[in-house]
Amino acid sequence: MLENTPLNSASNATHQPRTEVQGDFGFDPDIVRRNHYPQKSLDAVRERNESTKLNPEQQQVVDIVYGPKKVTAGPGTGKTKTVISDVINKITVHRVQPPRICCLTFTNNAANEMRNRYKAIVKPEISQVPTFSTFHSLCGKILDRHSHVLGYDTRPKIVRSKYQKSLITHALESMTPGEVEGFGKKPERELASRIGRWKNELLTPEQVYEKYVDVERRHLEENYYGLPPKNPYAGYTGYKNYQDNLNSGAAIDVDDLILKAHQILTSVPEILKLEQDRFDYVNVDEFQDTNKAQYVIVSLLAAVHKNLCVVGDPDQAIYAFRGGDAQIFDTFEKDWEDTNVINLVTNYRSTASIVEKANNLISWQTRRKPRKVVAATPGGKDPEILRFESEHEQAVWIAEKCASCGYPLDKIAIIVRNGSEQDPIKAALEEQELPFIDYTSKDKRMSEVMLNSYSLFDAIHEPSKAHFAFFNLLRSSRFSLSKSDQDLVHNYRDQGISYWEILTGELSSRLSKDGQEKAAALSEMVRKFHHRADPLIRAESKDTIARIAKDAMRELYPEIATRKDWTSLDSQHHLKLFQMQLIYRHIVSWERKKKKNRVLTFETFLGYDEYLLSIQNMPREKGIPALSYMTGHASKGTEFELVIHANCSEGIIPSIYALESPIPEETTKAIEEERNLQYVIMTRAEKELYVCSAPSKVDKNVVNSGPSRFIMEMHHFNQAH
Repeated sequence: MLENTPLNSASNATHQPRTEVQGDFGFDPDIVRRNHYPQKSLDAVRERNESTKLNPEQQQVVDIVYGPKKVTAGPGTGKTKTVISDVINKITVHRVQPPRICCLTFTNNAANEMRNRYKAIVKPEISQVPTFSTFHSLCGKILDRHSHVLGYDTRPKIVRSKYQKSLITHALESMTPGEVEGFGKKPERELASRIGRWKNELLTPEQVYEKYVDVERRHLEENYYGLPPKNPYAGYTGYKNYQDNLNSGAAIDVDDLILKAHQILTSVPEILKLEQDRFDYVNVDEFQDTNKAQYVIVSLLAAVHKNLCVVGDPDQAIYAFRGGDAQIFDTFEKDWEDTNVINLVTNYRSTASIVEKANNLISWQTRRKPRKVVAATPGGKDPEILRFESEHEQAVWIAEKCASCGYPLDKIAIIVRNGSEQDPIKAALEEQELPFIDYTSKDKRMSEVMLNSYSLFDAIHEPSKAHFAFFNLLRSSRFSLSKSDQDLVHNYRDQGISYWEILTGELSSRLSKDGQEKAAALSEMVRKFHHRADPLIRAESKDTIARIAKDAMRELYPEIATRKDWTSLDSQHHLKLFQMQLIYRHIVSWERKKKKNRVLTFETFLGYDEYLLSIQNMPREKGIPALSYMTGHASKGTEFELVIHANCSEGIIPSIYALESPIPEETTKAIEEERNLQYVIMTRAEKELYVCSAPSKVDKNVVNSGPSRFIMEMHHFNQAH
């Protein structure tokens, strides 16, 4: 799995089992640092930890202290409990300093859950906390410490998500029409996906270009007279354009966090040694979803002590579209010699009847090692399969079932393959007056009004550094420049001249007459509102961020919002004006909540709003119990007494996109990941599971009325596997 990577020699170095005990550690105390908590305190924590009994397999994970470990943990087998017990055992029995232990996972929620479970056991005796972190957070800290190695004065800022669409759209313009056409109906989404995948494979634009040329050469050699297949590295020019724009703004995207951290660790041996020396133990949760970049990073960090514990379940690998590669988990012991392999197979979550159907389903996978999860709870109600004549009929039944089942609402989940075609269910829940939290993926793409308004707010806050704000305003607002003017401005930007210098300096005279007028109007507007937004000026004038924002939006869209009639609804521009009003009200609400705690600026508002976008799938407030409405991907890591899986129809799951690949091998691979997703959905249920199917809109006007193939597979164990 690790050919051609710098860590290959380190991770495959001969690993000798540690049989000689040195002191209390099992190996050199200079490698594992001893904590100095009183023995009485450690004993008290150890007793609390051991009071939650572990089964033999879980105990085996805890008892193996040194060397690489691979833990295959099926659904509901207590992996988080086991990992926390393992961490506390190292601290209380082997006296490892808590900060010397690193536990990595993929979401902030998962990291917080582990941290909270740990604290619940060790407090108040132990104050220190291990590093419970996501990969991106860990790599962000490496950038904090060492970004100068890559030529940054300070850690580069992550580009705001609202600007990425503009960057991708601009990048598409650097590609040939044929390349864009080859990206299908949604070229922006396809290019963004490819860039993310290439970064997860640790490929720079230059390396992608080399691979593109190599593929083209092989196509010519092997298929000279035939039609060559699509080159998977097409779009490298778009990647280069996108990255050049990020670099010119001294910014990075989220995927760059890991790519840049890898560049730092592999370019300066002293820094690699320093980072390796931070931890004596590294644990990785949900390891089946690890991509190449993440695996390389964690392998580099653990290459010296080799105390690397990975926990996961290939049957729950559902993130290939994000670069997750379950094969990394499957072949882990080949990369790490003397790996201890432990299987957790006892499911404490679901009844035996649910586990049986889930085992039947997953047995149809063709590329998995035979294994079964065993239920700790015998019997149980058989999962029910329900077929409806319409989505409306299905929705009514689901709402009535949730209202009458007798379970607390917060113990009920309605799970769908995706959230785009499920309005009938939401309407039925509202008809029954059932409160629900919608965890389905929201459309994070901003409207034109929001994107341009927020870009203007960015520019107002600090014009000299508002690179991406001006990038957008000069392309998609009333200040948009012509193509020739844009090319000229980008040429100046490539020379390190900021947009603000271009707009306000002598260089603006080189633009066309129309470009000069727009540059002057935009810079004057920004200058005026920048002055008004200064905290000292606002303190004297009693001005507010909300009032300034409202006036700025009026000038940005003078044709639909006048100072005399802010609330009027012009029929032609009703939607835009409504969106402007929403932004204004949002700022008013934010300003009222925050004004007592800090100095308010447009930057603090935009950071707050970015935060809201990042947690938009989470419940806003605690209070009235509500049922959960979520996608299969969002349901990962959850459990509910009652689960209703809606629209389990062919073309929905497995999705139409998984079924339409012209390459049989790719189709098989895609269907198997969809089967993993079905397995995840089923195993969220503790007591009752209902699987519903109904005629569903699959793709625009295509309607498929057949139940999913997975329904049959739930009832029939595949004897061949």
